[in-house]
Amino acid sequence: MNLTTFKTESGIELVINTDTHEAYATQSGYSRMSGVALDAISKRLSRGYKGVDISNIQTAELHTAGGLQGVRLLPADVVFDWLFDDNRDLAKAMGACGANVYLHGLAGYQIQITEAPKTSADMLIMFAEQFKKQELEIETLKAIAEKQEETQADNERRLDGIEAEQERFNYPMGRYYSIMGYANLTGITLTLKKASVLGMQASKICKGLDIVVEKVSDPRFGKVGCYPENVLIEVFN
Repeated sequence: MNLTTFKTESGIELVINTDTHEAYATQSGYSRMSGVALDAISKRLSRGYKGVDISNIQTAELHTAGGLQGVRLLPADVVFDWLFDDNRDLAKAMGACGANVYLHGLAGYQIQITEAPKTSADMLIMFAEQFKKQELEIETLKAIAEKQEETQADNERRLDGIEAEQERFNYPMGRYYSIMGYANLTGITLTLKKASVLGMQASKICKGLDIVVEKVSDPRFGKVGCYPENVLIEVFN
């Protein structure tokens, strides 16, 4: 078996049998192409992922950066099948090209060309480069999205600061609540007797600070006092 190794600019490793023109991707090549971790691909090959007969997965000795090593090769049909789970866009691009050639064959249609047809290796390299281009575009879009998120978060922080400052300006002593209203707001359970005691304490503090106690309607008591939030915090503590 005469195997020739090809490596794209993006580092995708492909292998072509120059006798049969069959194309393969190495495990590391498929990992880069699909984005699936190398150890996950090894597990697939040991378990027969998606009905793949692992006895048909060939191992070849190839010259790598670490010297001559045994490398498992994924046939083109397995690459195409797996990509539908791992990288649907790349699988569609490969399928569209193959479908076009297949339908031409059924129709008996032949394209007159003036240049040599692309080999399987050329086609795989083209697909790999398309994938790399997609990766770069995706990374660019991610960077733009992250920048937009940062800007939005910064705007929200500024808006929160403006709202907080406006709140302090409008309510220098905090918003006003009745005793029971503040208890409900903070999740504290009070008896009517305890609420009455706290109300008297709050009124005393307000009188000492020369704060006018507002009155609001209450269906049970007719009118009840409303006190600034900072006074209520002191009373409840």
